[in-house]
Amino acid sequence: MKMISTIFFFVQLLCFTQSHPVYSSSDGTDLESFQEITFDLGHGPESFQAYVQPNITTFSRGEQEDAKQMKFRGHAAKFFNMGPKPVSLYWVGSDGSEVKMNMFKPFDAGGTASFPGHQFFFAHENYKEGSGKRILKRFYINGGRSMTTNYYYDPIIVPDNLELTQKNMMKLSFVELEKYNIMARTRNFNDEYKKITGRDYLSMYPREKPKYFMWPADFFGQEHWVTTKEKHFRDIPSSDSRLLKKIKSVGSKRALKDDEQRLLS
Repeated sequence: MKMISTIFFFVQLLCFTQSHPVYSSSDGTDLESFQEITFDLGHGPESFQAYVQPNITTFSRGEQEDAKQMKFRGHAAKFFNMGPKPVSLYWVGSDGSEVKMNMFKPFDAGGTASFPGHQFFFAHENYKEGSGKRILKRFYINGGRSMTTNYYYDPIIVPDNLELTQKNMMKLSFVELEKYNIMARTRNFNDEYKKITGRDYLSMYPREKPKYFMWPADFFGQEHWVTTKEKHFRDIPSSDSRLLKKIKSVGSKRALKDDEQRLLS
């Protein structure tokens, strides 16, 4: 199976000049594959840059029109306990057997590998396997174009019963209410995110933007390059201390300025 992008890094060891571009890509903020989502989750107008996967025609630059369908349909499943009490996650086998997978703390989330057709459920922490009693919510893993990754258990909101919902809210402490609101905001954002991308949002919302540069993978055969002043070892350096002195500086002080002599020059 071809990767979305084959990336080659060519280290340019020739003379470096400021007029020559340092690398082949932009900072990634102007990629056409990113689409701005605008929404209001009750905290005022917000926006988010979401990656929307191009079709196979874009990836192949017109050489392919139909993407291959993977035979393996397994995917991740993430479960959210939006309640103030711990719960147990169980997997249900094809023979109806129940296997305890994990214990979720209040307002906790976690995931596992799964497959369309799998069944899971949240139960009381003291649930007796096979009893069928004290099961809180069942989850059925689906697949295909409407694949769902995130599954929520929310004991606070009671559909079509505002009075009971408010009573549940009043029972929460300030800290619990704060944690609940974070999860509820994440779930609401996920609905907006999935409308545009077709995927569930796996992280918590809001979160900081990624810190590290990511090379774009826009089409098959795409190449990237970088330039550098630095050289690499072609042979094991000489042990002669006169040629290569001990580096005494540490941390950021070891970084050479552009106009300083390189140790291997």
